[in-house]
Amino acid sequence: MEPLLSVAKVAELWDCSRQHVYNLIHRGVLTSVQVGENGSAFTRVPESAAVAYIEANTVKGRVA
Repeated sequence: MEPLLSVAKVAELWDCSRQHVYNLIHRGVLTSVQVGENGSAFTRVPESAAVAYIEANTVKGRVA
């Protein structure tokens, strides 16, 4: 099974805010999954989705 990262962990790894990560998710440019049931569900980002986003948005060593 693929590792799932919390929004806070993605923000920490990318050195950005959690809100920025949520914005990417809500815009549909970063894949996420909901874990748990309705009242206690939480958002996780598949590790491969986080890596794919960085690879797709990095140009010559700089994030676009």
